[in-house]
Amino acid sequence: MEWVFWGFAAVCAGLILFLVKIVTRMWWKPLQVKKFFEAQGISGPPYRLFYGNTTDISRMIDEQKSKPMPLSHDMLPRVFPHLHQWSRIYGYDYVFWFGPNARLVVPHPELIKDICSTKFDNYSKLPTNPLSRQLVGQGLVGLTGEKWARHRKIINPAFHMDLLKGMIPTIIESSANLLEGWSKLVLSGASEIEVLKEFRELTADIIARTAFGSSFIEGKDIFDMQAKQMVLTSELFHTVYIPGFRCWNLEINIRRCLKQVIDAKKKTAGMEKTGSYGADLLGFMMSESKQQGRVNGKSNASLSTEEIIDECKTFYFGGHETTSVLLAWSIILLGTYFGLFIRFENYRSAREHYRGDSHASPTDGKCTTARIWSIGQTDEVLALGLGIHQDWQERGRREVLEVCGRNNYPDADSLSRLKIVGMIINEVMRLYPPAVGVLRQACVPTKVGRISIPAGTQLELPIIAIHHDTALWGNDAKDFNPGRFSEGIAKAAKHPMAFMPFGTGPTKCVGQNFALLEAKLVLAMILQNFSFVTSPSYTHAPLLVFTLRPQYGPQIIFHVD
Repeated sequence: MEWVFWGFAAVCAGLILFLVKIVTRMWWKPLQVKKFFEAQGISGPPYRLFYGNTTDISRMIDEQKSKPMPLSHDMLPRVFPHLHQWSRIYGYDYVFWFGPNARLVVPHPELIKDICSTKFDNYSKLPTNPLSRQLVGQGLVGLTGEKWARHRKIINPAFHMDLLKGMIPTIIESSANLLEGWSKLVLSGASEIEVLKEFRELTADIIARTAFGSSFIEGKDIFDMQAKQMVLTSELFHTVYIPGFRCWNLEINIRRCLKQVIDAKKKTAGMEKTGSYGADLLGFMMSESKQQGRVNGKSNASLSTEEIIDECKTFYFGGHETTSVLLAWSIILLGTYFGLFIRFENYRSAREHYRGDSHASPTDGKCTTARIWSIGQTDEVLALGLGIHQDWQERGRREVLEVCGRNNYPDADSLSRLKIVGMIINEVMRLYPPAVGVLRQACVPTKVGRISIPAGTQLELPIIAIHHDTALWGNDAKDFNPGRFSEGIAKAAKHPMAFMPFGTGPTKCVGQNFALLEAKLVLAMILQNFSFVTSPSYTHAPLLVFTLRPQYGPQIIFHVD
């Protein structure tokens, strides 16, 4: 029976060793890190075993999601209530706990420049849970080190501006189809349109055509499945990952569909014997990957089919999700107004009374832009737009009509001359950035400004907080004012690094030029064809679901000019 004793002793020793590791990881190490920061004057919310502060964060976010906010761009208390509350208690530099991991908040542009650029090699991206990896695959977003550099080298040329300019006719075709549908709806008496859904379908169609050479209908299943993946992933940001069947089933089906697209392109290229896989983004990436393999003489210099699938997932997600919400916020901000609803016996007499493009507002006595909007099918209800931002809508429209005319679509040359439209898009991205924050992890012991941090410390770089900081942007930081970009991005704020909607440094979003080209073109075409105001049924409630989006959808009232 001696073997039983030793077997039992080995099991007990293993169990004790396991418990020691758990205690060290969950209690002893966090305690030492906490003391390390406190010795430098850096404090934060108290550490809680296992979950850290994640349950507190989830509770605060759920509280804010349950109610809308006033019509204001000061959405930090709603979107990041923990950052808003804790920075007031502990100061701008504080540490909170994501599970047993210390996370230092760094809301300073100069320090972010060090982290993401100057001392780039001292930091890495955070390890992601399996579901986050599923959303964008093992593409550029999740890769690090040599593998990231190899992918970036192959993909970068696909987003060169000269190549993107060749995609303008495709973007125009998809956009014209959408706007034609809107015109028919408006002329048939539709009172309002929910534009986020419309923009999601538009940008999905554009990315399907420009990246994969297929129509939106052919790729609809992939878009629908990735939308579900995004919702599931966003739920994990402030909690502990628990895998489930739905997650893995979605991933299997998405990869299967993408492999079919890639195989079809390889088959077509093989039949034509051209050596090229086409002029779309996927074809260019496949051709560039093949070329890199020949130049280096190594099979691992090119991308495998699985690696291409991972980059396709990034294309699908980044190529339509970020641009669709950017366009939605642009329309909301340009159409936002003080809703004054007056019931008139005679609608025509009301139009005569308020005729013209501007008048003295009864609320503040100032001259603002206004238009008369008929709601529904009756002449009795009148929505009078008293225009918080209507002046910028009119200025943008005048610029588009002066540069392009009413019947000519924008081209590469005219887009470069749409300065006001560019200023509007920049200001929308400042207030509602596509990337609300960046996460990094220290690979080695290092310093962030005056603060020494141990290896393994996580860093949260809150882009949205920097974009709303009055110390950087002035007292009107929470106002919509595209004029601040009139002299360019570098001079818009008190620090040249204060504006980073797509991140910064070597890992800045590779699709930035594509997103800006697409958004500018679509917005110009909308201004060219419509006037609009935000509907009184719109409820202002920014919500972070991987990207910052309107929680209840933006309802917009359009008028065909």
